[in-house]
Amino acid sequence: MPAKGKSRVSPEQRRKIAAGRVAGQTAREIACEVGLSESAVKKQVIDPRTKTLIQRFKDRHEAELQEILKLGVESIKRRLKHSDPAVQCQATRDALRYSESGDPPLARLDPAEDRGGDFTLEELLVVYRRHESAGS
Repeated sequence: MPAKGKSRVSPEQRRKIAAGRVAGQTAREIACEVGLSESAVKKQVIDPRTKTLIQRFKDRHEAELQEILKLGVESIKRRLKHSDPAVQCQATRDALRYSESGDPPLARLDPAEDRGGDFTLEELLVVYRRHESAGS
């Protein structure tokens, strides 16, 4: 077992994990290639060192990635205008994926409960509007 704070994943494995993520491979596919467990790959994908490798790759190939993105958007536009509803439906799904790509995942929060003092933004706005209308 490695010393506390040390990683079992070699720099070469980390580079392969980063390359796999950029290529769009799943954690399972990367795990088979690298020889690690799927859970180890998932942990390494969120490791700051791996994220740095991924970002460096994206920075080096930014112009190419922009061109790919443009081609993808043009393809989606053409398919949205297609006469076949199935093609339009798939294009809509692709458009949603494109619009969310690169954004951090949305936080999945449970609704606030009255106890504990937590408020949702909607509840806070309702109280604010009531206060504003009472003051006018």
